[in-house]
Amino acid sequence: MKTNKVFVTSLAVCVMLVGACQSDTAKNETSAVEKTQNSSETAASGLNLKADVDFKTGRVTLPLDRFAASNEEEALINSARSGGMAKCAHEKLGIPWKTPLIKGDPDAAVWNELGPWIKERAERLGYAMRPMTKPYVGPKAMSQEEYEKSIQYEREHPVIDPDNPNSQISEQDFEKMQEECSSNPETDKYPYSAMYIPEVGKVASSSDDFGQSAKIKAVLEELKQCYITAGYKPSEDFRGSIEGARPEIIDAEQIKMALVEVDCKTKINAVPRVAEALAELQAPMIEKYANELVENRRRIDEMVQQAREFVSKNPQYFYEWKSTNTSVGS
Repeated sequence: MKTNKVFVTSLAVCVMLVGACQSDTAKNETSAVEKTQNSSETAASGLNLKADVDFKTGRVTLPLDRFAASNEEEALINSARSGGMAKCAHEKLGIPWKTPLIKGDPDAAVWNELGPWIKERAERLGYAMRPMTKPYVGPKAMSQEEYEKSIQYEREHPVIDPDNPNSQISEQDFEKMQEECSSNPETDKYPYSAMYIPEVGKVASSSDDFGQSAKIKAVLEELKQCYITAGYKPSEDFRGSIEGARPEIIDAEQIKMALVEVDCKTKINAVPRVAEALAELQAPMIEKYANELVENRRRIDEMVQQAREFVSKNPQYFYEWKSTNTSVGS
């Protein structure tokens, strides 16, 4: 049987072409992987993976914090989002609803993972996170029937709050505004997904468990010994604290205990050591998701700029928010 030379030649050409195509495909795939790796390495290079501790403000900045919205930035973005809703209510529905302009809470920004560690705050607040305007009266339980009665009473006897311009807006108008204005071109400029991407949660979870760090365990053990030496029993419920700590109460005894904690933490340099250990736990995950985190920070910066401009140009949709700090359980 004779073999067709044309067929053999054609077959050889096809084999060569397929081989070349496969080779090119493999090269392209390798190139894509290399580009991804190089891109990740580029994003990861130059990142600050250390912890910063500020004894004046009480802030602790971990590596992840540099890619997420700060307390102040989040407050500004949320205010602008609500401002977009207010603009829609005014222009589309004729409802004079305003949103509170929240500027961020310095007390909320204080790092409290180990309890009090700033002497000036402990002298004023003890274990509390912020000043209180009412004494602690204990938890108040309310039955479903009592709750429904209180809601009904509020509807029938609306209170005009001079500090809240929305107190005169009816429930029907508010529901209509929620339905018509919750999502519109202004509010949609500030998507929650841009502030809370999955990668942020993954990095955060890497440092949630203090027990996985031998360095942190050592600090906590040193704190226990310091408390015992000072005549106090270490708490089994609150990490790094003394038994009997009550964040809902500010009195002489709580302040005295809090100052003992501050003294012990200062002696062993507890907070900087724990912060650095947490930074070490976060670092590998931040390097892994460097591209996503850098892009997330870029989007947050963009939203902050837009929010700042919207708030400054549209003051008519905002009112000053006055925080009433009451005790827990009051």
